[in-house]
Amino acid sequence: MGTNKTVKIKELTTEAFKPYGSFANMVKPTGPKMGGFHPDMAIMTLGQANEAAFSVTQVLKKEKIIDAMECHNRTGEGILPLDGDVLVHVAPASRTDKVPMDRVEVFRVPKGTLLILRPGV
Repeated sequence: MGTNKTVKIKELTTEAFKPYGSFANMVKPTGPKMGGFHPDMAIMTLGQANEAAFSVTQVLKKEKIIDAMECHNRTGEGILPLDGDVLVHVAPASRTDKVPMDRVEVFRVPKGTLLILRPGV
């Protein structure tokens, strides 16, 4: 992928993650509720899409090296680790297909936390 660079792992906070999207703890919810129901904890932008896709992936421990990146330019993306914390790397959305590598950040996403990425991130 090009140049090697060390990136510090950041803890997930609303302010630090704001440029990339939002998040909500889906296992231990907080905030407004109606009885046992917590409404609209996370909202994902679908753009012009009229459907959303959900996938499952097995996450394995590996070296902390970023060797691949992807983005969805026209829709948001949701990531929900269910059985352990994960590290997620992000970069700001850009108007080109080139990833701004000098702006890559890595966040620790706690188990049970739904991460919502903005389109293009």
